[in-house]
Amino acid sequence: MSEVTAVYHLTMLVDPGIALRALNLFAQRALVPDGFELVRDDETMRLTIRQSGLAPDAAAIIAAKLAAFIGVIAVEHHVSPAAAAGQIHPVSAASGQSPAAAPGHP
Repeated sequence: MSEVTAVYHLTMLVDPGIALRALNLFAQRALVPDGFELVRDDETMRLTIRQSGLAPDAAAIIAAKLAAFIGVIAVEHHVSPAAAAGQIHPVSAASGQSPAAAPGHP
């Protein structure tokens, strides 16, 4: 199975611990993200995390786990290299599943 680089874009409520919980998800898997950026506005925070060396299935599992966190409004992730470049996968914060992975979707 080939490895990919995943980029996760999270929109979250302003909460002092939620960004740390998101980064801890990577630490629990002995992963150190290639980079991250946190931007806060009045009512929300946006966190972008870039992680290389993931199996495509692992990238999707991480996105679903991020979406399940309390306070996460939305998660989008995309993976590269060439075969998967440009694929953006919105993940429902309510269900933790991407629409394509939900039952009844091909």
